[in-house]
Amino acid sequence: MPAISVAAVVASDRQSGVDHRFPSVDSVNIDNTKGTRAIVQHLIKHGHKRIAIITGASRNFDGHERLLSYRATLRSASIERNSRYEAPGDFTEDSGFDAVQRLLELRTRPTAIFAANDSMAIGALSALREAGVQVPEEIAVVGFDDISIARHLNPPLTSVHVPIAELGERAMAKLLSAIRDKDKHVRRQDILGTTVVIRSSCGPPGHS
Repeated sequence: MPAISVAAVVASDRQSGVDHRFPSVDSVNIDNTKGTRAIVQHLIKHGHKRIAIITGASRNFDGHERLLSYRATLRSASIERNSRYEAPGDFTEDSGFDAVQRLLELRTRPTAIFAANDSMAIGALSALREAGVQVPEEIAVVGFDDISIARHLNPPLTSVHVPIAELGERAMAKLLSAIRDKDKHVRRQDILGTTVVIRSSCGPPGHS
């Protein structure tokens, strides 16, 4: 039977650092590059130039792609990269909280924070609230994944929406095809698009 990357486990694998993207297997993944570009460009349209990122786990493929796209988007907007604004995280709420505490210690704070997933964004919002920093008036916060709780946070979180249901459906279809067709199954790497969901943590341009 051909090897297959089952995308139904992608969400948990993102946190563990597992990457199934190899040319010899099937895979269904999301477009990290375009999703990150869109969310960072949204911040730039607000007039933000001091944009920090809370990165994902260092060995995680999704986190690495999001970091590279963040850097490329700043570069394309002629915004100089500041390594102090690249705060390490590991996709957990605690790491988002700790990252923001470090960012708030900087002499020149960022005016916006892109967390490479929503769990870290939740931790970031908690740290900002504890420090008495108003979101989005003082610092805007955006995330990635658009998990269900994102809309219920205070303020509701602007995030990159990932089509998790479609991810699972395509992965299951590939798995069934591999089982049914065996050696006739054609392995393919699919990339699914993302969309930015704008909420109050960083709303429409000009209304931070």
